[in-house]
Amino acid sequence: MKIEEKKVGVEIFSSNTNSNKYQIPDYQRPYVWSEERVEEFFNDLISEEAISLSFLGSFIFQKKGDGVYDIVDGQQRMITLAILIAVLRDISKEFLSSGKLSDIEKDRLSSFASSLSDRLTDKTSFGEIEGYTLKVWSSDEDFFNSFILEGSTTPKRPLKKLLSQFNVYKNYNFLYEQVKNLITQSEGALAAFRKISDSIDKLRVVTIEVDSDEEAYTAFEIVNARGQELGNMDLLKNLFYKNASANDDLESMKAKWSEVISNIEDVSAVKVNTESFLKYFWHSYFGGTKFTTSKNLYRNFSNYIKQNGYSPVADDLVENSKIFRSFFDLIDYNWTEKRDYNAQILTFLKNIRSFEITQSYILFMSIIRNSVDPKKVRDIIGATEKFHFAYSAISKKQANKVEKLYGKFAEEFQNTSSEDTQAIGDIYARFIQKLEELFPGESEFMENFMEIDYRKPKHRNIIRYVFQKINLEDTQSATSFNFEENLANLEHIAAQSGDENIELESIHQIGNILPLSKYVNSAAGNASIKDKVTEYYKKNDSIQLVKEVVEKLESNNYQWTKNDITQRTELLGKRIYKITKKLV
Repeated sequence: MKIEEKKVGVEIFSSNTNSNKYQIPDYQRPYVWSEERVEEFFNDLISEEAISLSFLGSFIFQKKGDGVYDIVDGQQRMITLAILIAVLRDISKEFLSSGKLSDIEKDRLSSFASSLSDRLTDKTSFGEIEGYTLKVWSSDEDFFNSFILEGSTTPKRPLKKLLSQFNVYKNYNFLYEQVKNLITQSEGALAAFRKISDSIDKLRVVTIEVDSDEEAYTAFEIVNARGQELGNMDLLKNLFYKNASANDDLESMKAKWSEVISNIEDVSAVKVNTESFLKYFWHSYFGGTKFTTSKNLYRNFSNYIKQNGYSPVADDLVENSKIFRSFFDLIDYNWTEKRDYNAQILTFLKNIRSFEITQSYILFMSIIRNSVDPKKVRDIIGATEKFHFAYSAISKKQANKVEKLYGKFAEEFQNTSSEDTQAIGDIYARFIQKLEELFPGESEFMENFMEIDYRKPKHRNIIRYVFQKINLEDTQSATSFNFEENLANLEHIAAQSGDENIELESIHQIGNILPLSKYVNSAAGNASIKDKVTEYYKKNDSIQLVKEVVEKLESNNYQWTKNDITQRTELLGKRIYKITKKLV
């Protein structure tokens, strides 16, 4: 193990063609730095008192060949530095083509731009690129090479699911604006370029160079023993790799870990990441007796791995990540052995997702993993959906207040054989009873229900849910009417454009909304209420919810008032409260 201090611009991102090359192994986490993190980094870099950033921390490099190193720790900072150098290169080239510089300034800036390019690539004497300072994940390599290292292309904004590419693109454009503003506001462009470049050159790091996998993971563990800046998932990965390396099982472990990461990172959920999964995984096993905070999670996992072995725990993480992913993919999945139950579960999960609730996944992972009776799995997920509609979506109570509840029952299911039907039935009954005890009272529910406002995008999901549940009760079975956004419109009875006799707040209450198939609504267009009623009947596919309003309009001679809206809102609220309060 070799430890020494180095200057970033002189010894790492160096213009020397014989300098070392660095690569990010495919198993490393994606590039995740946020704009806020990049902004803090840049502001510290250009600050007149940039004392704190003159030291950029420690990097761990594992030697893989002559002058080639794997980045074990530090890839987020390395990528951000590469992006900043690329931004300086590209803006300096823009200034060269602007025609606003003297010949001397052009020569100096041309030399500067060339040196920046040399920090990122190796070129032949004919100017052809033959190597790169930094090699990223194979899946992102072409994008990163052409956009950042070569500067030969300007890509379209990548999809969010391409996490590293998306963040590289976003942070490049952010730094581009920051640097461009700084240079254009300065008295001299060359001086401003030089200031940023000098700041990079002055950055110091401590590099820890190791030869073996085991040395690398030991160094990582020591460096990150305090602060846990990288998060539990990174520290845990290192622990698994260290154990696997000692048992000649490293390649297998890398494959398992990559599968876990891809299962979690690739889902489209906004508020869930690998850290959340790790915490939910733990609580799905020990949420009752060993409920933990993120701060203590790594220590608990370390002890758990010592007791149970690193390989079995890794296998459990893989299997649970598949279940966890299914809650977000929202496609057919065999949560139970009953196909019709799975179809219902899919609808429940879609609704829970629309409420932005994830804490219940702790319990769901446990009952699915332990093959609890299919009907009880369906009923637990269905009861949780109804509960959180009233508790979270309408009454606005915090879901994290019931997180321990899910952990408690998850552990009970985990520790009970699925074949012990009496014990499973008892746990199930106590869980439903607990939800019933926590269910909001009707007055509290109705007070919040009356505030549902179509103008708020999140409330539109609530409106669809209300109509879906009431329609299901009306039909007592599955219905051909689909309430999904791409198939059904939420149409105002009294027009959104306003009515001088109806306040705007009332116009957007749920009592003034009808669910209509896009086909029917398109045919009705912007017709009067009377003409719309005729169109609804002519198409003959109106559901009971619509027919009730049509009958009301006909009896009122097609008049629709604020009082009608209020009465219908109250009626819908009382109906959905009664439906959801009956959890199973």
